[in-house]
Amino acid sequence: MWLPAFRRARLGRGTGKVVRLTAIALIAGAGAYLSLFAGASGLSPEVRVVVGVVAALVVGLLTSIQIALSLDVRGAASGLAEQGPPPNQLPRDLLDFAGRSQEVRLLVRALVKAPKSRNAVLITAISGRGGVGKTVLAVHVAHLVADAFPDGQIYVNLRGPEAQALDPYEVLGALLRELGVAPDAAPVSLDDRSRLFRSILGRRRILMLLDNAQSEAQVQPLLPGESTSVVLITSRARLATLDGITRLRLDVMAPGEAIDLLREIVGRERADREIEATRKLVELAAYLPLAIRILGARLAVNPHWSIQELVQRLLSQQALLPSLTDGQRAVRSTLEISYVAISSQAGLLFSSLGALSITTFPDWVFELLDTQDSTRSSRDELVEEELLDFLGPDPLGNSRYGYHDLVREFSREKLAALPDSAAVTASTLQTVGGAYAATARAADLWIRRGAPRHNIFPVLELPTEPRPSTVHLDSPQTAALWCETELPSLLLLANQLLLDECMPPVIELAFSLSAFCEQCTYWREWESLAKCGLSAAVAVHDDAARSLFLFQLGRVHHLLGSWTDALPELAQARTLAIEHGIRPIEAACVCAIGKVHQNGDVDAALRLFEEARDIYDEASHDHAWGYVTANIADIYHQKSQYERSLREFDVCMPVFRRHGDDWWEANAGIWIGDVYRGRGAYAAAIERLDASLAVLRRLGDERRAAVAQVHRARTYVDSGDGRRAMTALGAAIPVLERAADRWWNAMAMIEMGKAQSLLQKPTEALKAWNEALPVVTERNNRIVLDDLSRRMDEATAVLSSSRGNRRS
Repeated sequence: MWLPAFRRARLGRGTGKVVRLTAIALIAGAGAYLSLFAGASGLSPEVRVVVGVVAALVVGLLTSIQIALSLDVRGAASGLAEQGPPPNQLPRDLLDFAGRSQEVRLLVRALVKAPKSRNAVLITAISGRGGVGKTVLAVHVAHLVADAFPDGQIYVNLRGPEAQALDPYEVLGALLRELGVAPDAAPVSLDDRSRLFRSILGRRRILMLLDNAQSEAQVQPLLPGESTSVVLITSRARLATLDGITRLRLDVMAPGEAIDLLREIVGRERADREIEATRKLVELAAYLPLAIRILGARLAVNPHWSIQELVQRLLSQQALLPSLTDGQRAVRSTLEISYVAISSQAGLLFSSLGALSITTFPDWVFELLDTQDSTRSSRDELVEEELLDFLGPDPLGNSRYGYHDLVREFSREKLAALPDSAAVTASTLQTVGGAYAATARAADLWIRRGAPRHNIFPVLELPTEPRPSTVHLDSPQTAALWCETELPSLLLLANQLLLDECMPPVIELAFSLSAFCEQCTYWREWESLAKCGLSAAVAVHDDAARSLFLFQLGRVHHLLGSWTDALPELAQARTLAIEHGIRPIEAACVCAIGKVHQNGDVDAALRLFEEARDIYDEASHDHAWGYVTANIADIYHQKSQYERSLREFDVCMPVFRRHGDDWWEANAGIWIGDVYRGRGAYAAAIERLDASLAVLRRLGDERRAAVAQVHRARTYVDSGDGRRAMTALGAAIPVLERAADRWWNAMAMIEMGKAQSLLQKPTEALKAWNEALPVVTERNNRIVLDDLSRRMDEATAVLSSSRGNRRS
């Protein structure tokens, strides 16, 4: 008991060397004197025993004091003071923390689970761009698990993103002092400080939060060694060379979580009262937590503002970054920290990307924009500094990249700040736009090769030889897959090139994507591209391109059911083609005008088809001749001249087979099946329709397969089988609705009404017919309209009679 008391008295640590030596000398002398005295003669045996025992006790005391002093000296050599209370250095948690539930669960599990071995140190790193909420998340999680670390929680802001990042040597000095090492006892070298730090932590269970780490070199000396401690790191860098750690990359918030964060800041009732404005506000903030907090704080200190008012203010501004600051915090500042860390070459690449309206970039874009040999490193610099995101491989296997909406705005700011901004913008657009146009042209050649039906319609003679494609395309399938993948970018790029008056790539893009858009029923996209192509053709006075794009607009508007737009566009295209002697476009326009009239005035349609057939006959374009002949055959079917219809089909079907045009052969087969239905040969009709349906499914044309289903339903209705008709219509209607095919959707509803009538459901029949009536009335197809009106009158009479019987 006396040894701890002696040490607590700080003998040898609280006194000087003289006191310590004097104490040792006095006790040593007393011990020696007593030993001699115990051996003196003349003393009784009892006295000698007592004196000997006392001497032994004194010597034992001396030995114990020497041990204690030795221990104290060794402690002084290491600089250790008495152990105080465990460190509790975590910054405050935020009461309005919201979202990140999945990340919180993952981190909590990672931090509190037992190490894989008793010697392992569990390290978890959170990475992500500035403003994404790494520190807020880490502090929140650290507070949640703090009780699992009874020996303390250490927090260090390493200031990695700042110009003066903390030196690990100085950080270790501060940590050692906080753990009880005297300042003058701290080792001189970084390695020695790191070893001493690891020794002090020993087997303690401590949570370390290293915030804003700059690099692996800054973090490595601060990590525990053989310990049950855990380390949580936040960093913009990925810390790729730190082995054996758990990594979590933090991205912007999900929309729902972003709304929850704004609710916590401004109040749930206020946010929910203007829920649409709340959604728009977090969208404008690009779901970035820092931006949401800045805007939320502005609302919180201005309770008289509505959320919609702030949204309108932001929308009225040309840029958002100037509004995303509150004096102490700014989104631009966090981006600037990343920007100053990259090389000048990477900075130029970043600025060049700001010239493009596209939102994602295939890897070949970087090869085009960076003419130096450092393409990979420049791109990788942007990724490492969170100015560019790797999105993964696209369907063709090419690496794809993108960036946050506010990062895009920042890149445009950097582009505008360049002294040669206009030249960089023009060069970037021409380079990237030209490359996309060349690849689209190569894709179009493959698509037309794989789908001969597109060769019926006129093509645009492009003035230059095809440039090499930036992507290797080796089949119609890969070509279509490339178009599908890049279509959003191509639409944006075509409009941007048009606005910047870079017309040749616009014309090339607009035409090269037309076959793909028609094939995939991307009619609105086709419409947008055709409008861009038309505007570019007008700007460069290219009358051939102008007439072609007017023709395409007329066709797509016919398919969309915008017949009042289609007719004048086709008429104008026809006039231009006649003026400039472009016979293929003239014939195509005449046939297309006939198609518009086909569902209204069949006699007018027949005259136009025959005129178009004569032009194709004159031009020896037998493929198009067969296409027009099939339409003539369908007109005779509509006029109930079934034998004449079949004779026309007999001459056009071999043409389609000769050209390998399975698509038009299948579509003509639908019309032939309808002829058989008209003649009452229902089994033969279904057999022919089933064959066409199988081909169209194989070719991947869902819309025309749905049209075949409508014809099957019509056949089942005429044969009195309402249930099978409903099954066929159930497969057809959703497809036609997605394709926005107004005419065939109306035809499907008419057949549904007939099927419901067969099933003794007049109310449901009337509902279906009423849905079809406006479209049929607009087309003024008297045959269909008269039949529909008669059926509706009959159903109404049945319902009236039924109600009268119930009343009586």
